[in-house]
Amino acid sequence: MSRRFGLKQIKTLLKIVIVAACIVYIASFFYTSRSSLSIVIKLNFTTLSALVLLWFCYMLTHSWRLQLILQKCSGRKIAFWQWFKILVLGNFLNMVFSQLGNIYRGVRLKKECDISYTSYIASFASFAWMDTCMNLVLAIVIILLIEPDLKIGSFPASFLLVIICAVIVILPVAASSLLRFIRFKNHYLDWTKSKLSQVLATTLDNIKDVSFLLKIILLGIAVFMITVFSYHVLFAGFDMRLSLPALTVFCTLLNLSTFFVITPGNIGIQEIAFGFISQQFGVGMAQGILVSIVSRIISTALIILLGVLFGGMNVIKYRNKYVEFAK
Repeated sequence: MSRRFGLKQIKTLLKIVIVAACIVYIASFFYTSRSSLSIVIKLNFTTLSALVLLWFCYMLTHSWRLQLILQKCSGRKIAFWQWFKILVLGNFLNMVFSQLGNIYRGVRLKKECDISYTSYIASFASFAWMDTCMNLVLAIVIILLIEPDLKIGSFPASFLLVIICAVIVILPVAASSLLRFIRFKNHYLDWTKSKLSQVLATTLDNIKDVSFLLKIILLGIAVFMITVFSYHVLFAGFDMRLSLPALTVFCTLLNLSTFFVITPGNIGIQEIAFGFISQQFGVGMAQGILVSIVSRIISTALIILLGVLFGGMNVIKYRNKYVEFAK
């Protein structure tokens, strides 16, 4: 009996087609502009070492923020290094098998910390929403204070970011308000409705806690500046200098790439987006694409290294145990 070709298979095929199209475009671009690849040799050991250190600092600070949100949402305590290991292993496992990392994190948190899968999902969603909004606000403030005339194409950069920020803030609230008056017979749609309402409720509760919110904002600013500085180091490694407002645009673009996932890791899409923005700032499309590729390689290599050191290969070997427990 032939396997039914349903919506899931269509989505998978579409993702493959998009990734393939992006890779072909990037390959053809560098084939016609082969001389632009010579800038890669400008990266030296010192620059690469600094980038590895910055990405590690980013992972630590990012994990600390997420730990605080997870503890706040679940009402349970979890040691930082225990959480850092779970988070890194989850990212590593997701690279090898789709969703395995999410299952692993959910199982470990439930077994070791009595944190439910619902709290875990709500924490991640709340964190992604708050983090994206805050990054956009920071970028808007920096652009307006330092370089208000900065443009992306023919539009002011601050204006575009304000629109994106408004959409991200309003859309979940509007969707939750609308879904409140709709009843679904479909189990998946009903589940999505309840989870969206829970994420909004969790986020609003978090905002009411001033002390907690202050910690999240300060750590968010730290993560933002680490990311901005890492892009400064990378562009400087290619012998290119960008202003602080321009670098914040790349930082928000990276954050949006994790919020709106079209292909796995937005492979290809992020590189083309970075190239387009880089070209708008007069640096060159090749530089933007290569910045995205190099930063992706460094972050991926770091996750793989830590994942293996933390016992990721053993988890893969006994992965069925975690899948069965999750069921």
